[in-house]
Amino acid sequence: MLAPSDVDVESQPTMTPEDAFISVMGKDRPGRVRCAGSGETLRTWYGSTSAGPSAYSERERQMQEQLKVQEDRLKEQADKMNQMQEQISQLQSVASKVDEMSVLLSQIQASQTRTQPVPVPPPVPPPV
Repeated sequence: MLAPSDVDVESQPTMTPEDAFISVMGKDRPGRVRCAGSGETLRTWYGSTSAGPSAYSERERQMQEQLKVQEDRLKEQADKMNQMQEQISQLQSVASKVDEMSVLLSQIQASQTRTQPVPVPPPVPPPV
């Protein structure tokens, strides 16, 4: 018997991922769904096709309606976001103006404390 180190690796055929899967799970069996259990068939897995194309068209119509509702909701949310962004921009502008006014008020108060009026004595009445 040959030791594993004695076997020429290049002489062994390479196994593809598909071959490895088949060696573990077995070959395909017509009408069965792989890895879904022994009782699972295409009909039980995907549903009966006896309803015909009309069942698929109904399902497609329902999905189209759901998609439309979701698109409408998304558009409404995008509109709300745009409105909020505009409001934020307006509030930032107001905040900037308030900051400017605060600085001006501070400057006015500082200039008033530096230039306090000198008290003028009341005029003395002429002697009679």
